[in-house]
Amino acid sequence: MFSNEITCIFKVLEKQIVYSGDCDSDNGCVFFSLASLEKFHLHTNDWVNLKLVDNVVHLATVVSVENDLDDDCAYISPILYFNLIGRDKHVDSVSMSASTQLTIFPVADIEVANEINLSLVTSPDYPHLSDLFHLYENLVHDYFSKQRILKQNDILAISSLDNPDFYRLYDDPVSIHWPVIYFSVQKIDGTAKHCVKTRPQKTQIYIFGIVHSPIPYAANLYFSDKPNLPIPERYCDKLTKLVHPYLYQLKRRIGAILVSGPTGCGKLLTTRKVASRLNLNLFVLECYDLLADTSVATAKAFETQLSKIKSYAPCIVFLRSIDLLCLDKEDVRVEDVMKNFLVSCQRDRPNGEHGIILIASTSKPVNDTLNKFGFLFTVNNHLSIETLKETERRDIIQIFLKDNDRLDDVTRREIIDTMAAQTNGFLYGDLMTVCIKLNNLDEVKMKEICPAVIKEHSRKYARSLGAPTIPNVSWSDIGGLEEAKKEVIDCIQRPTDYPQLQQRGLRRCGFLLYGPPGTGKTLLAKAVASQFSYNFLSVKGPELISAYVGQSEENIRNIFQRAIKARPSIVFFDELDSLAPKRGKFGDSGGVMDRIVSQLACEMDIIANYPNIFVFGATNRPDLLDSGLLRPGRFERWVYVGPPCSLEERISVLSALTHRFNLADGLELTTIEERLPQYLTGADFYSICSSAMMTALQRVVKEIENGEKDERTAQIDINQDDFDTALKYFTPSVKKEELENYQAIRARMERD
Repeated sequence: MFSNEITCIFKVLEKQIVYSGDCDSDNGCVFFSLASLEKFHLHTNDWVNLKLVDNVVHLATVVSVENDLDDDCAYISPILYFNLIGRDKHVDSVSMSASTQLTIFPVADIEVANEINLSLVTSPDYPHLSDLFHLYENLVHDYFSKQRILKQNDILAISSLDNPDFYRLYDDPVSIHWPVIYFSVQKIDGTAKHCVKTRPQKTQIYIFGIVHSPIPYAANLYFSDKPNLPIPERYCDKLTKLVHPYLYQLKRRIGAILVSGPTGCGKLLTTRKVASRLNLNLFVLECYDLLADTSVATAKAFETQLSKIKSYAPCIVFLRSIDLLCLDKEDVRVEDVMKNFLVSCQRDRPNGEHGIILIASTSKPVNDTLNKFGFLFTVNNHLSIETLKETERRDIIQIFLKDNDRLDDVTRREIIDTMAAQTNGFLYGDLMTVCIKLNNLDEVKMKEICPAVIKEHSRKYARSLGAPTIPNVSWSDIGGLEEAKKEVIDCIQRPTDYPQLQQRGLRRCGFLLYGPPGTGKTLLAKAVASQFSYNFLSVKGPELISAYVGQSEENIRNIFQRAIKARPSIVFFDELDSLAPKRGKFGDSGGVMDRIVSQLACEMDIIANYPNIFVFGATNRPDLLDSGLLRPGRFERWVYVGPPCSLEERISVLSALTHRFNLADGLELTTIEERLPQYLTGADFYSICSSAMMTALQRVVKEIENGEKDERTAQIDINQDDFDTALKYFTPSVKKEELENYQAIRARMERD
C-alpha cells in the first residue's frame, strides 16, 4: 500500500467500463492502466481518497483494466467527477480537466452506513409524480443490492436500461434512450458527512420528497449503449462561453441564446454536449408541437409548456425551430407570453440560483427571429453553426461505417478518407444515410459503389437542403478557350500550390468573364469548379432584385453567407450588368440599384479574407458595370471569352460537342468545319450539332417506319447531309460588326 500523496492528470470517461469486479464503478472507482499502477505503486482493490478541489474528498477503489487507457492518467466516471468538484457544479468539465490534477492519498478508515436518506432530483427526462415513487424505490433497492460508495450531498445517477418497469412506463422513444434517474443523498446515519460505503441487507435506504439540483448530465451518454457522435469542440466552446455567465449572480437576468444553422448541422447535439459539460438539465421544447389553428391557442400552448420549466431548474430550455413562432409577424401574443415568463423567472430567482437558459434554434435566416424576439436575443448572443470540416466528417464516418470482417483496416481507412474528401457540405444525417447504404457490402463493392452513392445522395438532397454542389463538367466538355482556361487556372492553382503567396496577400478572388453571348462563360466557370472540387453557386443577376426595401441587399448577403459555409466554393454571377450597373445612372427615388452595388462591393471585400472562395462574374456589356467593382481586390482579373477563331479551336469545339455522336464512316471534323461560316460562338456550334442530330434521328425513324431498318438494331449515324440540312436553317447569333464592337471593348478594357 502506498503511503504518500499522488498527483496525476485525470480524464472523465465517456462510456462505462465493463469489468468483472464488484466495486461501485459509477461513484466509487478510479481506473488505471497496468503501467500506471506500477508507476504509482498502487494495487487493484486498494482503497484511496480522491480530491480535485479543496475540502472535497471522495472514497474510491483502485481498479486496473486492460482497455486502451493512457499511462500516467487516472480515469473516473462523470458521476464521480460531479461529486468531486465541490459547490460550483457548473464549472466547465473540459477546462477543469485541462487545468486541475487529481490528488490521491491513503484512507485511514472506512465506515459502513446504517441508514441513508435519498430524494428524487427533478428532471425533464422522467416524471416525478408521487404515485410513481414505488418504481423509483424498486430501482434504488436494486442499485444498492451491491456495495456502493457515497457521501452526503452526492448525486447518484442510476441507469434503468435493464428495468422493464421503465420501458412500460415511457411511450416516448427518446425517454427510453436516456433512462437515467437522479437521486440526491440528503442524510447519512443522521450526522455522518464524510464518505461511507454501504453493505447489502444491512444499510437501510429511504426515499422522500423531490429536490432541485444540478445533475451529471454526461451520465446519459455514459450509460447509453449508443456510440457518442463527435461534436465539433469549436462550437461547444463558443456555446459554453455564452451560457456559463448566466449561471451565476454575475448576470441576474435569464440567459437567451440563438443558435442558427442548416437543418441537421447538430444544433441539438451541441446543446446536449454543453449541458453535459455544465451539469445542467436539458428540456427540449418542439415549437412545431405548439402550433395551433389560432394564434391564441398557440400562445396558450406555449404558456403551458413554459410553466413546467421552473420545476427543472437549473436547466437549459432548447426551443427547437423558433422561426415557426415568427410566422405571424403582426400578432404579439407569443411575445407577451415570453415576456411574462422572463419576468416570472426573474422574480423567483433573486439571488441568481436555479438558473434557466433559453437556447433557441433556427434553420432560417435569423433576421425574422431577431425582429420578433429582439427583446430576448441579441447579436452578441448568437451562435452560427456551419458545415462540418473534413476531419470532423472523417470522425463521424468512422463511427457510422460498420466494421466489416471482410474489410481490412487499410482499405477501410482509405474508404473513410475518400468519403470525407468527397462529402463537402454533408451534415450528420447525410453522412449517416450514405454509411447505411454502404454497410454490409464487401470490400470490392464498397470501394466501387462509394463515389456513386455520394453523388446520388448529393443530387437528391442538395437542392432541398439549400446546399451548393460540385458541377459535373470536365475540360473535355469545353472546346477552345485555351487562353481563358490558362489564365483562370493559373490564378486559382498557383496560390493552392504555393500557400505562402496567400500569407502575403498575393491572391485574386474576383474574375470578370466578358464577351459575346453564347461563348461559354458559364461553362468555363463550372469546369473550374469541377476541376478543383469547389462547390458552385450560380446566381442570375435579376433573380436577386426584389421590390421590397432592403430585401435585395439581404439576398446578396445570404448568397455570400452560403458561399462561406460551403467553402471551398465559387460564386458565379450571370448577367452581372443587370445587377451592378454604374451608380448614379438610375433615377429611382430609393436608390435601390446603388445600394445593391454597394452591398455587393462590401461582400466581396469580406470574402477576400477567405483563401478558398472565388467570385466569377459574367457579362456581355462590361462597359456598363460600376467602376468600383472593377478595381483591384474585387473583379480585378478581366478574362475575355470570345468565339473560336483558329482552325484548331473550331475543331476542338466540334470534337467536344460530337464526341458522343456516331459519325458516318469517312466523315471528318475538318470536312464539317470547312462548310461552317466564320465567327461562330460556342452556342452556334451547339445549335448546328443538335440540329444535325435531330435530322439524323428523323431520318432513322422514317426508315424504321418504312421497314428498312429494325428498331432493335437501328443506329443513328450522322453524315454530311445532316450537317448541310442543319446549316440551311441556321443564322449566326452574333454578327461580324458586333464582334468588332466586342474587340473594341476588349482593347479599351485592357488599355484601362
